[in-house]
Amino acid sequence: MNKKLLGAILIVTIWGTNSLAIDFMGPPTAGLKEGQWKLGYTHHQSKSDIEVENIRVSGIDYENINIEDIETTRNYFTFNYGTATDRMEIYGFLGAADTESDSYDFGSESIQFSGNSDFAFGIGTKVTTNIYNESDWGILFQVSWLKSDDTLDNVKVEIDAYELQVALGPTVKMTKDWKIYGGPFIYKLGGDIDTTNPKGHGDLKEDSAIGGYIGTQIDFFGNAAIAAEYASTGDSSGFGVNVSWKF
Repeated sequence: MNKKLLGAILIVTIWGTNSLAIDFMGPPTAGLKEGQWKLGYTHHQSKSDIEVENIRVSGIDYENINIEDIETTRNYFTFNYGTATDRMEIYGFLGAADTESDSYDFGSESIQFSGNSDFAFGIGTKVTTNIYNESDWGILFQVSWLKSDDTLDNVKVEIDAYELQVALGPTVKMTKDWKIYGGPFIYKLGGDIDTTNPKGHGDLKEDSAIGGYIGTQIDFFGNAAIAAEYASTGDSSGFGVNVSWKF
């Protein structure tokens, strides 16, 4: 297997079948009453660095690959439900994502790629731990998965990956209809890439584990809201906007 084909398998397939980067989180506190629903739409863009390690193809070990400046665009529909005495939300999101990079040097070869939009989804929960007059504090947990396969130059590639985010922080009540939120968060990415004909394997890894994010939310028309946020780790950053309606 030549270097260009190996690089294409381990790069184009990862980012062409789906995307891995920081996801939109929203406030770390619950904002729904028990039994209340919220439907929304999220547009999110991010840039990430990632490493593919433990690469082995046809019994031959290869050096780790560092991929920089991966640009990802996500479009999600979101579904939130309030439970547990107005202090807890459970939620899910599903939609499509696409990723691209101008070029990447693998050995002496230069590889350019642009990913296609594909299915993406996840679930999460938010719990308000403390309630005060001017701010609430809470914790957020969310995880997303992908399992995809693709064929490149007659080589079948399968990917099984996950990403996990845990955030802790306040939602500050600036006015009745305006809030600012954010705090530190833990981010973890992992997964496997396997090829057949020839047989190969690689592990996905995100070096940065701790980051921070900040956002703002404005309520209007009683039940509608718009939120915008920025998040960053040492190797990834993202900006997104969410519009929602609760009922």
